[in-house]
Amino acid sequence: MEERLNTSLVRSKLDLIDRRINSLRYKLEVATKSNARQQKLSILQRDTAQLVNELSSVLRDNKQLGVLIGTEEVAYKERRLGFIDGKITERLKDIFPTRDLVAHTDCDFKRFQTKLRLYLKDVWGNKRPPFITEGKGAQQLISYTAAESSLSLLGNNKIYLDEAFSNASEVTQSKIQLILGKSISDGFQIILISHSPLIYQDLPRREFHFESDSQGFVKHISQVDYLEISDV
Repeated sequence: MEERLNTSLVRSKLDLIDRRINSLRYKLEVATKSNARQQKLSILQRDTAQLVNELSSVLRDNKQLGVLIGTEEVAYKERRLGFIDGKITERLKDIFPTRDLVAHTDCDFKRFQTKLRLYLKDVWGNKRPPFITEGKGAQQLISYTAAESSLSLLGNNKIYLDEAFSNASEVTQSKIQLILGKSISDGFQIILISHSPLIYQDLPRREFHFESDSQGFVKHISQVDYLEISDV
C-alpha cells in the first residue's frame, strides 16, 4: 500500500526552515553592521589616540616655546635697561667726573615686577638714590638721558624739553651744552623751552622770541637763527 506524502507537514517544516533562515540572515546582517561599526569605532579610536599624542606633543613644544620666549623677553628688557644705564653712567661722568657713579636700574622682570628703581652705585658699591644724594640737576640729567636713550631705541629723533635743567647749577648748566651738542650730532632734533641761555648759547639753533603785552598776551613773535657751530 503506498504511503501518502503529508504535504501539510512538509510545508510546515519548510516554513520553519525558512523562518530560521530569515532569522539567521537577520542576525548575520545585524552582526555584519555591528562588525562594521566596531571597525569604524576602532579606526576612530586609533585616529583619536594619534590626535591626542600629536596634541600632547604640540602642547609640550608650545610650553617650551613659551619658556624660551619668556626668557628672551626678560633678557631683551634687561639688555635695554643695561643700554640706558650705560648711557646715564657716561653722562654722569661727563658732568660729574669726580664722583665715579654707576647707574643701575633695579627691576625683577622674572616675577613681573615692572616697577623700576634707579640707583647710583659709588666706588664702594653702595647704592645711592639720586633724588636724595645727587641733587635735582643730576636727576634732570638722568631723566633726559633715559628719555633720549629710549627714543633712540624706538627710532625717534625728536625731543621736547620744557625747562628741563632749570634746577641745575650754573656750572652744571654750562656743561649740559656738551650733552645737548652730542645729542644734536647724533641726529636728534631738540625743541627747547628755557629761560637760561647757559645750556644752549654756544649751540647752532633757531630761537623764537615771544613778546607779551601788559596783560600777558603774546603780541609779537620773532625768529633768530644761530647757525654757526661753536666748539663745545
